[in-house]
Amino acid sequence: MDILPDELCQQIFALLAGFEQRFDLVRPNLHAFNDAVRAPFRIAATCTRWRKLVLDSPELWSFVYVRDNRPVDDAHLRVCIERSKRHLLDIWIHSDVKLPRQGGNNDAKSKPDNPVIFFEWLDLLQRNIHRWRRIRIDFPCPTPIDKFHPFTQPMPLLEHLVLSTPSTAFDQELVNTDRNSELYPQQLYFHCCPNLRLLASHAAVMIPAAVLSGLECLNFSLRGVSDDEPLRAALAMTPGLKELNIYYPYGAYLRYQREPPPSPLHMPALRRLGILGNSRYFNKDDWDKYLTAPNLETLMVSIEHCNRISATFASFSSTVRHIVLTTAENGRSNGFFSQRDARALDSLFNIETLELRDIPPRMINGNPGEFFRSFEGFGDLNNPVPKWGPTFRKLILRDCTIYLESCGSLASLVDTRTTAARDAAGPEFELNLIGTRFMKRMHDKVPESFGPVMHLFEHSIVAEVEPPAEREE
Repeated sequence: MDILPDELCQQIFALLAGFEQRFDLVRPNLHAFNDAVRAPFRIAATCTRWRKLVLDSPELWSFVYVRDNRPVDDAHLRVCIERSKRHLLDIWIHSDVKLPRQGGNNDAKSKPDNPVIFFEWLDLLQRNIHRWRRIRIDFPCPTPIDKFHPFTQPMPLLEHLVLSTPSTAFDQELVNTDRNSELYPQQLYFHCCPNLRLLASHAAVMIPAAVLSGLECLNFSLRGVSDDEPLRAALAMTPGLKELNIYYPYGAYLRYQREPPPSPLHMPALRRLGILGNSRYFNKDDWDKYLTAPNLETLMVSIEHCNRISATFASFSSTVRHIVLTTAENGRSNGFFSQRDARALDSLFNIETLELRDIPPRMINGNPGEFFRSFEGFGDLNNPVPKWGPTFRKLILRDCTIYLESCGSLASLVDTRTTAARDAAGPEFELNLIGTRFMKRMHDKVPESFGPVMHLFEHSIVAEVEPPAEREE
């Protein structure tokens, strides 16, 4: 590195920080965020030359991640704002303020913390509101409305806005809060965001039509609403929407209209649709009556609810090429993936990519061998009929934990798809491992033959291994 020119060193530092690769405010990875935040400080502490180069690279200081009641983050925030100079800011304020429990003993752990630091940070960031590019704020609890004055001011360069409200706090707010004095930020109107492209909120939002019309990605949660009218109204004002993710959280007491609208919304620009939730009210299976998406390519659904929306799979099967199976609550799920859920995917006959994202370990390893066999095919286990056609050429395992007892069925799935790809004289079947770990538990029975396990790694594996994600509590 000592003989490299300064410009090349700065490019290497930017790659080491890896902000663009790590930055996902909607489903954040705390471990990756911490690494990205510490990168410029670690590089600057190496030697005098590197410190000078880092200080001359304002883009390395443009990522701000702070948490409540941590003095080191207060200093970090001020240093980053100063050293980033005029560069656009990417901000995540991760609140640790907790509400007292309802009923029972309110011990020290359940008492609310002092959120003063939280709002001091908001005031400090407000002075640089013209530099906001992407921001996520985890609002801790019901708060006086005058604390949210930054959101009533123009945010001319803001592109991504994520407002997160903990489900437990929101439920208490519905019961205990006087809405005239305290409220959550999603109850505000946001004005003057001409460049806003991504909006995500963990509760119903009220956004002006002028802002909605320019959105390309909308993450809409049905927490706190009694019907789907706000969602349909928002979709009607987003003609250029390319990605739509709908969340059914716990306790979403949603009453659907019995009669569908006279005609479905036509959304020709929509490329990605996510239908996620862990609620027992997750029973809506007539999306084709509410919207048409002739160019839909990617469908993301909660893995434990595939059987409930089988008609949705069939209605979009002619265009969908990529399917993502995940959970809606950061890897926490009380459901199971059954054979009925697996059969619901059969209608996606044009599938090219299957991604399993953040699947709970017990769902993959609860009955070793059955989970991956569900995606392999039907018929005799020694001679299964492939589940999908030869177009299926990529399997992505992202942030999953696989025990050794399940590796044999995974290797068998890769074998089956590799053989099908070769018979079709097309590209090789590809297995991508992203943040996925293979582990052996203390009392696990190791397979008698490691042949299938070793054979798994002989295939074309794209290894993009990252540290396991830390769950956001």
